Amino acid sequence: MISSSGEIDIHKSGETRKIFEFFIESIFMRTLEEIQDIIGLHKQNFNNCEISRILNIPRGTIKDVVKQYKEKGEGYFLKKRGVLDHSYLKNKKEYAYILGMYLGDGSITQYKTHRTPSIRIALDSKWPHVIEKVQEKLQEIFPNNKVSLINVTGANCVHIKCYNKHLREIFEYGKGAKHKRKIVLKDWQKKAIDSYPWDFLRGLIHSDGSRYTMTASGRVNYSFSNKSVDIIELFKNICEKCEIKYNCYKKQNGQYEVRIRRIESVKKLDKNGCNKRGV
Repeated sequence: MISSSGEIDIHKSGETRKIFEFFIESIFMRTLEEIQDIIGLHKQNFNNCEISRILNIPRGTIKDVVKQYKEKGEGYFLKKRGVLDHSYLKNKKEYAYILGMYLGDGSITQYKTHRTPSIRIALDSKWPHVIEKVQEKLQEIFPNNKVSLINVTGANCVHIKCYNKHLREIFEYGKGAKHKRKIVLKDWQKKAIDSYPWDFLRGLIHSDGSRYTMTASGRVNYSFSNKSVDIIELFKNICEKCEIKYNCYKKQNGQYEVRIRRIESVKKLDKNGCNKRGV
């Protein structure tokens, strides 16, 4: 709660705090700590321009937070209307698949002119069954949002896009390229992976993976490539959970590649829908 001195009381149960923090961030796109700093400086009689310079936050955001606090008080910040209870997603295999897709070839962006962020998953046009599957899974997760298919001009790829204000909470999110930052999954996301390991593995392979035949031996292999050490570790861990044997290499271009060559492991991947041709 917000005290008479203008401070937000965050000494409450952990679950309540999480809901509170997420609600604040979903409205202002700012953390609870940043909101506290804004209100604290406002109570010390700093004007909006000064607060903006001190915190390096746009003046428009400062103005909005202060205005809502002055006009509506603590009730505005503590409303739970519109807050997503995302815990149900850990029980949906569609989510495990899309999380794998997102970590491989997905991104979350928000243009300055848009109020809502969007998730975009890039896919090769030659895999129509994968494209259809991703559209269906995204629509299952976001039944009230439109899932769009965008053909990229001059390239053999498509983008599948969906807007939702809760994307930053639902998916692993951070600033910058995935391989330049730490990838950390929340506990409930880990539970989703543990509950549906094959769906998560399929999502990773359908995004940054490939299935190919060796010319000399005629043997079929699978591989997964990514620059992020954390994503590679997630892939290796899920392979171990699914009892898939692999070898990992670092390529000259800085990417890491996990190769799956043992016949029994390849057959197991084929049987569980990892072949893009047979989705």
